[in-house]
Amino acid sequence: MVIAVLDETNRRASSRTHSLQEARRRQALSDRTRHYATQRRRATRDRIRIAFAAALRRAARAIEPAAPCACPSPAQVT
Repeated sequence: MVIAVLDETNRRASSRTHSLQEARRRQALSDRTRHYATQRRRATRDRIRIAFAAALRRAARAIEPAAPCACPSPAQVT
């Protein structure tokens, strides 16, 4: 009878340890997945930022006058 009680106690302790290990493993997996998702979002955001900056530079170059402006200078206006 005592042995049966000890066996049951050991089985429960082992089961509890196993479920704690399982929970830790699942949490680590979840943390890793969240970390990778964050990295992906950050990389995407960086790519968008770089592409947008390049588009702005191209647009600025396109509207820059090829020759110096023929507008009168403020000194000539007065």
